[in-house]
Amino acid sequence: MKRIVAKLFFCVFAYAFSAMYFIREYLVALMPLSTNGNIGGDPQYYLVLAQKILTAINTNGFNAYELRPEGQGISGVAALLFLIYDNIYSIVLVNALLHATSVAVIVLLLRMWFTLHTSIIASLPLAISPYMIVWFSQINKESFVITGGVLFVYGFVKLYESAKDDISGKSGLQSLVMAVSGLFLIFLMRPYVNQILLPIISIVFLIRSVYCASTGLKPWILIRFLSYASVLIVTCSALGTGAVSDSTLNGFDNYADASMQSHKSEKIYVQCLSFIDASVWHDAEFMPSIVNKKIKALMANRCLIFSTLEGQRNLATIYSFTDTNIFPKTTIEGLEYIPRGALIGVFSPWPDHWFYNFKNEISLFYTIVPFEALFFYMGMIALILWGGRKRDALIIIPVGLSVSMMAVYGVAVPYLGALYRYRYTWWMLILCFGFAALIDLYKSWHSHHAYQGK
Repeated sequence: MKRIVAKLFFCVFAYAFSAMYFIREYLVALMPLSTNGNIGGDPQYYLVLAQKILTAINTNGFNAYELRPEGQGISGVAALLFLIYDNIYSIVLVNALLHATSVAVIVLLLRMWFTLHTSIIASLPLAISPYMIVWFSQINKESFVITGGVLFVYGFVKLYESAKDDISGKSGLQSLVMAVSGLFLIFLMRPYVNQILLPIISIVFLIRSVYCASTGLKPWILIRFLSYASVLIVTCSALGTGAVSDSTLNGFDNYADASMQSHKSEKIYVQCLSFIDASVWHDAEFMPSIVNKKIKALMANRCLIFSTLEGQRNLATIYSFTDTNIFPKTTIEGLEYIPRGALIGVFSPWPDHWFYNFKNEISLFYTIVPFEALFFYMGMIALILWGGRKRDALIIIPVGLSVSMMAVYGVAVPYLGALYRYRYTWWMLILCFGFAALIDLYKSWHSHHAYQGK
């Protein structure tokens, strides 16, 4: 199996690097605001920051290096790569390697439930995803976050499974190293993701520990499992801060609206922030302080993303915003919004958005994403049917983790363009699991009918 996965790795790497080269050299030039193969917006901003760091290092030595100039970890990483080879294709090479790694790891993850053949085919949506390959051709955070995410999930699931009599301590240690490696890659780009993961994995480990203790697992195996789990939880907590997003997550405790008339503003984000004002927002007294704080931060993040609408003339961007008239002003209202936000995070774009190109101007995003969404819906149905037949509880761990992460993003990010990128790791995990379940169900159906035909 290792040899086949290695061959897959090299094939995906070759495809990814070739596609990224073609995109940079020929397609990006057709996009507005692009320069020298760099898409306008974040990629150009990250490149400028990286070049500033590189200039500072050349002038003042390595003491001038910053991991996160202006809070952007990708620029710090890019500057290091430019020190090795001062060419944009050093970034493209690393992105291609990361992409191939994420595909190989997701095959190994799927292999825990499905055949190798099925797992490889089911990994193809991730391997060939046109929209993300365009993004990976640029300086971007997603290639690191996606690889980190799938590494973490695979290591976490294997570590969860290590609480058994027939699993060696070496296997558990390898799983821990893989999960920690994933957390570190995430930490480099989006540390707040680890903050979201922390309570989820803590609850899972707690439930697993209680279950193992109640079923008579050998004490030394339970202690070993608890040790590994504790290390992972502490690491996840330690790698949860350090980026520009920290100010969003922690900076709204005593937010004050200076004008006190913002609720009358025509600007949606200004209206929204007026309800986050300390004199307006009401915490839930029965809730722990940390819960009130996090709910308020999620609602404030929604407001900040609404600022993208100001001066926006791109119809596809405007069309991609949701719930622009919903402004929770209490913890309770924030909690009440979570179910709807969760549905947006998991299932958007809704079917009524799939036909945007037929009703409006042509958009690359709305050309590709509706097909992925349709595939996702089919995969979710197949996964539910497969789960009902197999009754394998372990698959709940990666699926439940992915759904939980997407739900949080759906609450905090009311813009589908950003939501698509932020949730991509977890969306793609579900999509690949669903595809694998669909293939497995088809094989079962086909073999059943072939047997009846004899």
